[in-house]
Amino acid sequence: MGIELASPRKILNVLKTVQFDYLRKLFGFAFRQYPKLWLASIVYIVSVTLEVLAMNAFIPLSEIAAGSPVSHSSIIVQLLNVLHVQPASSKYIFLAYILLFSLRIAAHILAERLLTSVTTNAMPVRFMSLALRNVLCDSKITDVERQASGRLIMLAGEEIHRACAIIATVIRFASSAIMIALYYAMIAQYSPATGIGIIVFVAVSATTSYGVFKKVHRLGVLTTESSRTATSIFIDALNGVRSIRAFGAEQYVMQKFSQEITPHKYRLFQIEFLSLVGKMLPTLLLILAFGVFILVWTQLSRTAFNYAFAVTLLIFLMRFFLALGDATNVLLKIISDAKSVQDISDIVYEGVEASEKSLLLASSSVSQLLSPIESIEITNLSFAYHRDSPVLHNISLSFKRGLSYAIVGESGAGKSTLLDILLGFQVPSSGSISINGIPLENIDPRNLRQKVILLGQETIIFNDTVRNNISYGS
Repeated sequence: MGIELASPRKILNVLKTVQFDYLRKLFGFAFRQYPKLWLASIVYIVSVTLEVLAMNAFIPLSEIAAGSPVSHSSIIVQLLNVLHVQPASSKYIFLAYILLFSLRIAAHILAERLLTSVTTNAMPVRFMSLALRNVLCDSKITDVERQASGRLIMLAGEEIHRACAIIATVIRFASSAIMIALYYAMIAQYSPATGIGIIVFVAVSATTSYGVFKKVHRLGVLTTESSRTATSIFIDALNGVRSIRAFGAEQYVMQKFSQEITPHKYRLFQIEFLSLVGKMLPTLLLILAFGVFILVWTQLSRTAFNYAFAVTLLIFLMRFFLALGDATNVLLKIISDAKSVQDISDIVYEGVEASEKSLLLASSSVSQLLSPIESIEITNLSFAYHRDSPVLHNISLSFKRGLSYAIVGESGAGKSTLLDILLGFQVPSSGSISINGIPLENIDPRNLRQKVILLGQETIIFNDTVRNNISYGS
C-alpha cells in the first residue's frame, strides 16, 4: 500500500466517520455504572507519573558519567535535597530510580486489576444480559427474525468483548497521553532542539498515516460484517445438518463458509499488522535517524561527542515514541472496531430504556392486572408488514371472560398477526386494544404474557430435559 498524504482537514474527515457519539454514550454508561473505572484511571495516571519521575534520574546520572556538575534543576536531585541525601552520589540517584520504578510497576498492576475486573468480568456479563433481554423482551419479533442468527450471536459474544476492550484501551490511552506530554516536557527541557524536531516528525507522520487510518476503518467495517456472515453459515449448517446431508450439499456449504472465513481472517491479520507498524515504525525510524546523526556529527565535528548525553536522550526518545506508538495503536483499534461499538451502544441504551420503562409501568398500571383478564376490546385495529399490503384493516372485536371464541380465516388472513399484536410482539399501525379497560400500551407485556397460554403452530424443543420442556418458564 502506497503512502497517501493528507491535510489535517482530510484526517479530521476520516475521524468523523468514526461514530464518536456512540463512544460517548458507551463510556458515559460505563463510568456511571462502574465508578471503579474512575479509580483505575487515577491509578494509571499516578503510575505513568512515577515512571517519568524515575526516568528523570538518568539526567543527573549522565552528568555524573560525563564528569559534569550535577544540575539542581533535576526533580530527582530536588527530592534528594529535601531528604537531605547527597545528590551528587550516583548510588542514591540510582536507588531513587529503582524505588520510583518499583512503585510505578506496583501502581500499574493495581490499575490493571481494577480495570480488568470491570472490562473483562462485570461489564461483559452486564452487556450480554442486556443483549439477551433486548432479544427476548424488547425487540419486535419480526426484527429478530429478520436478522441473521450469526449477527445476534456475534453481538452477544465477540463484539461485546471488543467493545469492552475499547473501553479498557481508551482508559490506558488517557494515561499514555499524559505520559507522552510529561516525556515531551522533559525532553524539551533537556534538549530544546530535540523538542522542535519531535514536533516536526510527529506532524509529518500524522500526515503520511492518513492512508493507514482510512484503510483500517474500511477493514474494520468489512471484518464485522464478514464475521457475522461466517457465523450465520456455521450455525445454519449445525441446525440443518440433516437437510444438508440429504441434499448432498456438504461441499457447497463448506465452500461457502470458506469463501467468507478466509478473507475475514486475512483482514484481521491486516489490521493487526498495520497496528504493529503504526506502533513500532516511528521508534525504528527514530533509532536509525539518531544513529545516522551521531555518525555524521562525529565525522564533521572536531569536538568530543557527549555520549552520556546522547544515550540519555535516546532513552527518553524511545520511551516517548513507544508511548506515542501505543496511542496510535489505540486510535487504530477504535477506528477498526467502531461498527461493534455502535451496535453494542444501541443494545445498551435500548436495554436501559426498556428497563426504565418496565419499572415505570410496574409502579403504575401493571398492578391492575393482578386479577384475571375479564375483557378484551379491539377497536378499529389495522396492521401492515408492508405499507401497501395491510394484513388487518379496521378490525373491531370484543371478548368476555367465560365464553369461547374461534377466529376463522384462510391462511394469511391475519389470525396469528392478531395474537402477535395482543401479546405485544407487534405494534399496530392504528386502532387500539384494551384489557380490563386498560390500554395495551400501558401494560407490561411480560406481565400480560404470564396470563396467556399460546400454543403455536410450530413446537420448539429446547436443549433440556423432557420435564423442563413441559414446565418451561414455570
